[in-house]
Amino acid sequence: MHDYNIKVQRLATSVRFASLSKPQVTSLSALGIEIRASDWQTDRPEKLDQLFSGSDVVISTVNSEARLDQKILVDAAKRANVKRFIPCDFGIARVPGVIDVSDEVKSHLMKSLNGISDPGLADIGNQKVY
Repeated sequence: MHDYNIKVQRLATSVRFASLSKPQVTSLSALGIEIRASDWQTDRPEKLDQLFSGSDVVISTVNSEARLDQKILVDAAKRANVKRFIPCDFGIARVPGVIDVSDEVKSHLMKSLNGISDPGLADIGNQKVY
């Protein structure tokens, strides 16, 4: 059994500029979560480096159309010395090899994650961590 007793010193999230005034974002801020505004698809690499600076873990929650584009985030996480990057993998639990597109996404992201000290893909449906 793993000991998941983790002490969190700071928690931050990134949202689009257009989402800053949404009640959900305001409620996160009220909980003490640092809100960082960014548009990862259009921001310059230096902005993304700053966005991840000081972060130990980055959890990507991009939409399903942007799964392959997460390499932008992975590259920024590497430059910022992030220790663990968990990419988003919207999809159903399935046996590897059944849904080729999803397998391609995972393969692409795992290659991109090379250089991060503790990369991983969580596949909750299959109870595996890659």
